[in-house]
Amino acid sequence: MRHQAVTIHITRDRVLALDLINILRVAGPDAESSSWGCRKVEASGDLAHELHRVSDAESVLTGADMLRLAGGVLQVIDGDFEACRPGETSP
Repeated sequence: MRHQAVTIHITRDRVLALDLINILRVAGPDAESSSWGCRKVEASGDLAHELHRVSDAESVLTGADMLRLAGGVLQVIDGDFEACRPGETSP
């Protein structure tokens, strides 16, 4: 079984030059229809506390919930995010 992953290291002035919400928007319908898990998240912004809570509990989110949370953070400093397409069990 082959897993696909994306690691982003693009920085500008030591700050990540890309936001999670931008990545999810590029993924479009695939991001919204997938189930999401996240771990070890460090973020700032209005919904960062909720994203931290989900991360700590290792809960599974709908794509709509992930988009909502990603849209409510100013910056994701670190974290592991995995998505599973509908009907699949591996990221």
